Amino acid sequence: MFTALKFGASWCSMCVHLDRDVIGPRGDALFEGVELRAVDFDEDPALAERYAVLELPTLVVVREGVETGRVVGYADPASWIGAAKAALQSEDPIPALREAAAGGDPSALRELGEALLSRDADEGIAVLEQASWGDGPAAASALWALGRFHHRVRRDPATARFIWQQLERRFGDDELGARWWYAKAQAELGRPDLGSLAFAQRVAEAPDDADAIGDWARFAGRHGYEPAREAIRAAATAALGRARRDAREPLEDVIMNLSRPF
Repeated sequence: MFTALKFGASWCSMCVHLDRDVIGPRGDALFEGVELRAVDFDEDPALAERYAVLELPTLVVVREGVETGRVVGYADPASWIGAAKAALQSEDPIPALREAAAGGDPSALRELGEALLSRDADEGIAVLEQASWGDGPAAASALWALGRFHHRVRRDPATARFIWQQLERRFGDDELGARWWYAKAQAELGRPDLGSLAFAQRVAEAPDDADAIGDWARFAGRHGYEPAREAIRAAATAALGRARRDAREPLEDVIMNLSRPF
């Protein structure tokens, strides 16, 4: 008998889909002979830190206290079931990952570092920091993993804010969400003004970017940062005056929402 820990949260839509589409109708057959344990990410932060859960949903397979397999995310039943079967049959991945990373390849180092976070967090952090030196996707992924580990897992926004800032400055913010996470960290530290400033600078760099203005408005609304209201309204109004007809609606929504209390 070994254990499979399924980490999720009530606010995680993909967790809900996984439970509905796979665990409910097929879980008994898939996990036959395995102790399947559902873990709420928010209610058991110590266990989430122990197994370095960076994203949800995450399935962690544990044999004799050692992680031997993991499935991160959920796209569709077939691919998740295939990944879960492989994770349930896998052996300790660390020796092979160490061998692959011995030559210093950034992608291999990043993979090893993430795996080590649940085995020896200090070593995992050091390996990810090694992988973060560079300009390629592996370096960006390593910084993202470090930011998530410190911010979401260890709940240490004071450390994470500098990682998010470095990630945004070095690799941009297109798909990584680094600026949002930086601002969130500052808000959690009682400095929503610094979080708002990050969005204000982005809008100054791209004054016609409706998404950037919308992100600034959502941040201010979520954190009740009243001093940003008029600056956001001015930015949205100016951009609206320059926008094409088919690009006006998001900016109009921002202006309308700013008329409501945060």
